[in-house]
Amino acid sequence: MIFGIGTDIIEISRLAAAAENPRFLQRVFAGEEAAAAKRPESLAAGFAAKEAVAKAMGVGLDRVSLPEILILHEESGRPVIRLSGKTLALAEKLGIGGWMVSLSHNQSVAVAFVIALRRENNAFN
Repeated sequence: MIFGIGTDIIEISRLAAAAENPRFLQRVFAGEEAAAAKRPESLAAGFAAKEAVAKAMGVGLDRVSLPEILILHEESGRPVIRLSGKTLALAEKLGIGGWMVSLSHNQSVAVAFVIALRRENNAFN
């Protein structure tokens, strides 16, 4: 069963400009994420997914830690969401047990769509 949905869209150029600041990257992306996402469109899609996760949880960005929301990819390229720390604890408290995520981009924007699944329906994660 669906707990919540979230979507976010961001201009790639805006994220690329912000990513020139190493402090921004440290505040938003965990080490393995930043190392894996070298292209601006990948970073933008990852950032959009993090915001979409917060929206799917029904909370503001002040209740989650962006580096604790990991947007990773399986060998097949399928994106997956992994939480840690206080963000994971909050998701567990809310009864969220799984995630579905879709990422896309063109030359100018990246978009993410996230579905948070209730704990009893975690066959997708």
